[in-house]
Amino acid sequence: MIKYQITKTLITKPNNNSANAIAPNLIYGCFGGCVDTYCYMSRYNGKRVFVNENVDQIYQSVVEWEKSYYKEPDQQD
Repeated sequence: MIKYQITKTLITKPNNNSANAIAPNLIYGCFGGCVDTYCYMSRYNGKRVFVNENVDQIYQSVVEWEKSYYKEPDQQD
């Protein structure tokens, strides 16, 4: 089942694990075959996919965050 929604939290946060930042997602969930086996998403989401309709706002929030972000080369490069 696909549900449409509007993302309310448009925050991009610094992250030092596998990427330099965590941005708002355009979708949440998946219809992969692993949902009934080992997928952690099924615990919270079941067989639903949420599609965020405010793509322009999400994109603009990332652009605004990037303006103030100074990037030094690191392990993510």
